[in-house]
Amino acid sequence: SEDKPVPAEFSKPEVIKILKAYYGALEEKVEIKLHGAATGDVDNKK
Repeated sequence: SEDKPVPAEFSKPEVIKILKAYYGALEEKVEIKLHGAATGDVDNKK
């Protein structure tokens, strides 16, 4: 989504081509922010 190359192990080239075309055609750009539990940056102390 940031025009960075996709690692080869991520997906098949034909799938990447379709996804790049789809996301490139979107008019509204949305930034997704992950919380600590999703990124692994949360303390597991309870």
